Amino acid sequence: MILVTGDFPCITDPCSVQGLRRLAVEHPWDWDTLILEHRGAGKLPFAEATVADVLRSGLLRRLFPNHVDDVERLRCERAGARRLVEVVAELPIAEVAEHLLVELRTRFIDGQDDQGGSGLSPAVASRAVALLRQAAWLSARRSGVLPRVSRRAGRAAKPAPARASRQLPTLRKLKSMLLHGAPAERAVLALSLGGGLGEADVLRLRRCDVHAFRSRTDGAHLRLVLVRTLVGEPGGARSTEAVRIAVLPPWAAALVIEGLPTIGGRSTKWLFPHRYDHDRHAPDFRSMLSRLSRMAAPRLGSASYSLADVRRAWQCVAREALLPRELVRQSWRIRTGSWQQMLHTREGRALHRLALHWLTLGSAVAGPLRDAPTLARRAPKGCLPHEPELSSGYPKDWCLLPASCQI
Repeated sequence: MILVTGDFPCITDPCSVQGLRRLAVEHPWDWDTLILEHRGAGKLPFAEATVADVLRSGLLRRLFPNHVDDVERLRCERAGARRLVEVVAELPIAEVAEHLLVELRTRFIDGQDDQGGSGLSPAVASRAVALLRQAAWLSARRSGVLPRVSRRAGRAAKPAPARASRQLPTLRKLKSMLLHGAPAERAVLALSLGGGLGEADVLRLRRCDVHAFRSRTDGAHLRLVLVRTLVGEPGGARSTEAVRIAVLPPWAAALVIEGLPTIGGRSTKWLFPHRYDHDRHAPDFRSMLSRLSRMAAPRLGSASYSLADVRRAWQCVAREALLPRELVRQSWRIRTGSWQQMLHTREGRALHRLALHWLTLGSAVAGPLRDAPTLARRAPKGCLPHEPELSSGYPKDWCLLPASCQI
């Protein structure tokens, strides 16, 4: 069938809806392409162009379909454009200003136009005025002229106030929560505070993801725990290839090893129940931390924390220990392999170095957690992923382990 564009004015005129529905029915697979092929691309002089010229020039993308099921939206947009052509067709686009848009919306609602038409609903009138606003703004910007209208209606947006830094639990509060918790609860806190694991990372843990090993430094053998967390949903396409690891310091490793026998069961591979484990109820970590905080209330107050706050405490320690930004913000991943291969990666060596310096919870490396710790919500401007967040003047090989640290 040969298409006659004269039978469908909606193809050549972006302000018309005549034949739009029939075109979509007769050409269900390519009606949007037929309209887009006739989109005008002429550049009109800004000082001479009228409202009708701009609307018919094809400058406004919203007057054309986005996909084959876009009929209803297109009818509404072109109905507003047709109303503008009926009222202000010969108005120069350079004379469109804010006060004119306000008056035009009132005229549309009250029905006070030259054609004697009935009033429009506020929603339809606002849509038509927004179309004229966009036409005036795009025409001015395309011609290199300062627009007389703002891009969006309403007052100029006030600058958002600076967001306060996150208030993290102090070292004293964390110690008290660890003392009042059960072995399984202490293991959860150790995974988040000692390894930087979030709630989703904890829920994805399997028994095969926890590996205890010994590290020799300065003549002493320290017992550490290496934890592997999946990146993505368990069973997904990337879950067996992309992982992150966490190296728990000795104090956290002891708590995890103590709590492992009380977590999970023999019938499942998951340490903690979640939506992939239908035999157990999912844990509520926020309620757990709130209860532990209330138990310490006589001395420390009743402020409640989430597991994300405990994880940010680890981020605060890692940031002060000059770990690179990608490790602090957990925006890295490595390919899975053996435990030795993952531990000898660049990221694994940096995390291992931090664990060796964090022998006890109150070690010097945890100094930022002593008094009202805070963590900036964003990294400094210009900070590269492999550089510490505190400054960009550190050497790039700072995270390599010294020769005395043997795994």
